[in-house]
Amino acid sequence: MNSSFDRITAAQVVQYLTPEQIDAFVNNACSHLNGGGKIIFFDISGFYCSDLIANILREDCKKYVS
Repeated sequence: MNSSFDRITAAQVVQYLTPEQIDAFVNNACSHLNGGGKIIFFDISGFYCSDLIANILREDCKKYVS
C-alpha cells in the first residue's frame, strides 16, 4: 500500500489479538502515518491489554518519530 493517513483506527478487536499480532499491526500502521498522525484504539477491555498496547506503541513508533 502506497498511502499515508492522519489517523488509523482499530475498534473492538484489539483485545482478541496476541501481543505479536498487536505488534505487527502497530509496526505496519506506524509506517503508513503522516507526520503527527495517530493510531486510535477503541473499546480496549482489561488493564493487561491497555498496558500492553501502550508499551508496544512507545517502542514501535519511536523509529517513525523524528
